[in-house]
Amino acid sequence: MIAENVKGLTIGKAKDYLYRILSEFDKAGYKVNRYLLDASKMGVPQRRERVFFVAVRKDLAHKVTDLVLNFDLLPIPFKAIKTNENTTSFTDHDRRIWDNRKQGDRSYSDVLKRIENRDSNFNARFVYDDKVPSTIVASSGSKMTLFSEPRKMNHTELIKCQSFPLDYDFGTKTYSFVQYVLGMSVPPVMIANLINEVYNQWKNIFINE
Repeated sequence: MIAENVKGLTIGKAKDYLYRILSEFDKAGYKVNRYLLDASKMGVPQRRERVFFVAVRKDLAHKVTDLVLNFDLLPIPFKAIKTNENTTSFTDHDRRIWDNRKQGDRSYSDVLKRIENRDSNFNARFVYDDKVPSTIVASSGSKMTLFSEPRKMNHTELIKCQSFPLDYDFGTKTYSFVQYVLGMSVPPVMIANLINEVYNQWKNIFINE
């Protein structure tokens, strides 16, 4: 069994929930280990750290060893998935932030601190061509704005960034909904690489069962 949650589950007071999850796996008859994995090291053009719980039934646990998960694939920069489409809106606020950006700015907040001396828009991020994009977040306020062009990541770039099939049917082309679905999902390539490792390292229980 494989389950997934946010990295924050391992930090501070949230650890109480982590321990509860581990306890519930144990009560259900599973031996479970947790792993903090980064999608950018697993063939996904996105920095996305998530906690994965990989569990095996206790009656099968003696047949397997603890998984060794050392993913270290080369990072994929944004320029590898960049297109020329502009399918997103760009507000006056977006434009003002973009016009006042400086090399090295990571978010709108960096610009607002400089020009207005206020902390805001932390989740609106700049995307650099030569760097791996940051985490796609479900909230529409979490913008992914190109540093090199005055626009947000378009539909195609968002979909590629999450490693979804380009022909995936979201039921709508509304940008905010597409972003929401992607932000709430595990990148398919990420989970595929994890499953491959689980199968290869625990092959004997799959074959025998």
